[in-house]
Amino acid sequence: DNIRSHVVKMTQPDLFIGETLVKLEEDMDGLTAETLAKGTMEALKEAQKDSNTTTNMKDNDVETTKALLSKALTPITTPPLTQTRLRSKTYQEHNKSIREAAIAHVSKIKAASNALISYMALDAKGKLEVKSCLKSSHDVAVE
Repeated sequence: DNIRSHVVKMTQPDLFIGETLVKLEEDMDGLTAETLAKGTMEALKEAQKDSNTTTNMKDNDVETTKALLSKALTPITTPPLTQTRLRSKTYQEHNKSIREAAIAHVSKIKAASNALISYMALDAKGKLEVKSCLKSSHDVAVE
């Protein structure tokens, strides 16, 4: 197991991180989850004071976390570049489809990072309701 872990870490770092996140989520006990939630909320409050921005984070909001994760996992259907060129009537339409796809990918990454922050702020019970959030968010970022 140690040899496999070392080889995967060196040759496929994204796979290694994904597997580590799954293990971390499985091994997290109630006290660890509560400590993480408390630390996350304190850090968010401190960041809000420093940046003069408002966040819509609510304590222990499982539904928000699920909604963000769902948004992050929504597939983006973009035709291959050659098909886009063939179907585009103009160069501007082609550029518009590329721009829309890029914006959709950025939105997915933003939703995944917000889902992670929301997950970290959940209490132990909430974290149990949103299993695999860490791995799913990581998969979106790798995609």
